[in-house]
Amino acid sequence: MDILNIPQESEKSNHTDEPEEVLATSVEGLIYSVVDPKMLQSNMLLSPKQKEKLISELHIKGVFSVKGSVQKVAKILRISEPTIYRYLRNLK
Repeated sequence: MDILNIPQESEKSNHTDEPEEVLATSVEGLIYSVVDPKMLQSNMLLSPKQKEKLISELHIKGVFSVKGSVQKVAKILRISEPTIYRYLRNLK
């Protein structure tokens, strides 16, 4: 597992045709299901590549379809809203 709690190829189960289901009660819960909260509480800074990967995972999980989620993600990850929108634009 890497810094973002995303299993590496060798750690993934054999059921690749089944979507992974994650239940969370809030946007924050979804964010913390993707990124290790300990990494966000430390003084460690995420690299742009790690941020881009994280935004991609959050997008896949549907976080950004919730109103106000961009602001919450920006606050939790300590990055600007325009940066998140740029990463989302680059996904398309």
